[in-house]
Amino acid sequence: MQGAARAYREILESHPQQPDALNLLALVEMEGGRHRAAVDLLRRAVSVRGEVPQFHCHLGNALQAGGDFSEAAIAYREALALQPHYPEALTGLGFVLARLGRSDEALECLNEALRASPEDFFALHNLGDVLADKGDLDAAAHAYRKAIAAEPGAAELRIKLAVLLREQGHPAQAAEQLWAAIELGDDDLRAHRLLGSLLRLAAPSAYDPDLEQRLLAFYETAAVDHGDVAEFATALLKLKYADDPRLHSDSGHGFVFDTLLVDPLACAVLTRSVNADEDLERLLTDARRALLLGDVEIDASGMAAMSVLAEQCFNNEYVFAVSEQESARLDALGAALASRGHPGSPPPGDVQRSVLLLGMYGPLSALPTAAELADIALEDWHQALQPVVRRSLLEPLEERALEAEIEVLGSVEDPVSRAVRDQYEANPYPRWLEPAYRNPASVYRIVQGMFPGFTPPAVLNAPVRVLVVGCGTGRHAISIALRYADAEVLATDLSRRSLAFALRMARQLGVDNVRFVENDLLNVSAIDGRFHIVECVGVLHHMRSIAQGLRMLLDKLHEDGLLKLGLYSERARAPVVAARERIAELGLRAVPDDLRRFRQLALSAPAHDPLRRILAFGDFYTLSNCRDLLFHVHEQNMSLSDVRDLLAGAQLDFIGFESADATLNEAYRRRYPEDRSMRDLSRWQALEEALPEALPALYQFWCARRGTG
Repeated sequence: MQGAARAYREILESHPQQPDALNLLALVEMEGGRHRAAVDLLRRAVSVRGEVPQFHCHLGNALQAGGDFSEAAIAYREALALQPHYPEALTGLGFVLARLGRSDEALECLNEALRASPEDFFALHNLGDVLADKGDLDAAAHAYRKAIAAEPGAAELRIKLAVLLREQGHPAQAAEQLWAAIELGDDDLRAHRLLGSLLRLAAPSAYDPDLEQRLLAFYETAAVDHGDVAEFATALLKLKYADDPRLHSDSGHGFVFDTLLVDPLACAVLTRSVNADEDLERLLTDARRALLLGDVEIDASGMAAMSVLAEQCFNNEYVFAVSEQESARLDALGAALASRGHPGSPPPGDVQRSVLLLGMYGPLSALPTAAELADIALEDWHQALQPVVRRSLLEPLEERALEAEIEVLGSVEDPVSRAVRDQYEANPYPRWLEPAYRNPASVYRIVQGMFPGFTPPAVLNAPVRVLVVGCGTGRHAISIALRYADAEVLATDLSRRSLAFALRMARQLGVDNVRFVENDLLNVSAIDGRFHIVECVGVLHHMRSIAQGLRMLLDKLHEDGLLKLGLYSERARAPVVAARERIAELGLRAVPDDLRRFRQLALSAPAHDPLRRILAFGDFYTLSNCRDLLFHVHEQNMSLSDVRDLLAGAQLDFIGFESADATLNEAYRRRYPEDRSMRDLSRWQALEEALPEALPALYQFWCARRGTG
């Protein structure tokens, strides 16, 4: 390409207005992304030989690439005046007309281009885009499929088709497009991340070894949320071993240690995510008990399998049931370990086995001998045990040290705030392993993409300040710090222990555009300045007064800023309310033993018992999250009419729900096709009444001051 450019420039040195050389050099400049230079060259070519339609079309392409859609449209029309039915010019004109909001004219141009060239990839691609924007999803999918048939290697278009198929309620077809895009190359991981969000809502119909290998490759990919595919992968494993009688026996120890804990996919699932399958929980609980009590013997070669089980127990915060016999054995094991003093380095095999057994039931950092164990170099432990030592001992001790670094703004005086803080100091929330990775983009583009009928304020196109109130252990704050391009994030919470976890994770992930501060929302005025985005998800419903909390958030919001809120749904959380009533009747307290006792009650309940509905909540499967779900010290649920009244009282406009489930928006469009903006809360309430499970248990939505956007 450089040689060609040099040759064209040599021609132009002797013949400055040679039109073909001007045109060809412009194409080289376009290829290199130098659109302005290409425009200058093509304008010169057109001025010399204006009767050549290709010159005008190429000028349109250069103007389009530079974002000058109005001028590009003029150039394309000049080309078409010279050569009617010119496919490339018609396709380009259709593209820019769509960007100018003239979709009907765009469709006419693109259809005419396809009459002249029925398999033109770009015309089909652009036609699909315009049809999707107009809400004609079936026709858009058809156009995308034809474009892919013309260019099977178009990975980006396969991703677009997958998004559209997901919105239409075809998750299996969407997944196939995403797998194909991944196999073609997914450098920015967009297909991986979309696939994860899709598989959260899907289940395999049969065991497929190729699918198993795909899932293994997914788990080996960094910077994606492996928890998204955990339930899907677990379901595939159950199908794989469905004919193994040990899977369904009362004593499946052999299956667990000989088969499950050496299966590569099972090991990936159990070490990198939280199990949410009750059958698998029963098997793992029984296997752990048998191992501790000596009912099953595993030699040194089985340390890897034991370590996998210990990592899963760490992930779920030791939520599995513990019998009195196990508790007694653990006390004896801990006392024996403490009596030995410093075990030396490397520690003897029996010490390592004891540490691993204790690490299946509680964090090693809580042992009386934690300091002595931490003195041992990580590489001196058995290789299989090293992940357990790092995660259960060294990282929690690091978090304790980080607590001293957390900045404090204001004090906590309100009794409800103090009670909430005490809960999260005992049980930091949420427990997480990986952030919700998404591809970075400007906040303006992200909001525009979520809510096509809303025009985001221009201030979101510049560097933005973001305030996350009630960040807990930091997953949401770190996720948006990774997602929002050119953003500085300030994240606050009541719980210093939660913030220390967040700070460690931010440093581990290399996220340096987020700062963590200890602060009560009731003292948010102690924070300097205002913010372009304020996000407060899962917090206001734990306050004495939701309206008061909202007013305080608005005091920190830029006049053209946007507010994201998350509030509990009264309808969707009805099973939680019923479970809390049962907990009160039983007189259970928010302590680990009572949490485990109630979980076993729910897991063993007969199929017709409404209590089993609580098993559908993901928070049920880890200890801290289960406490937050069922034993919280203070919470309020809201209906959509309550949300509408809350926003009206604060002079806020509802922008829309942020939902990972694209079928939610599709259900609204089908019911109210004339309402493209989807901003009518009364209609959302009617949809929820008609489809009680359509909206999630946590309403997550965006709003703005009246008149914004």
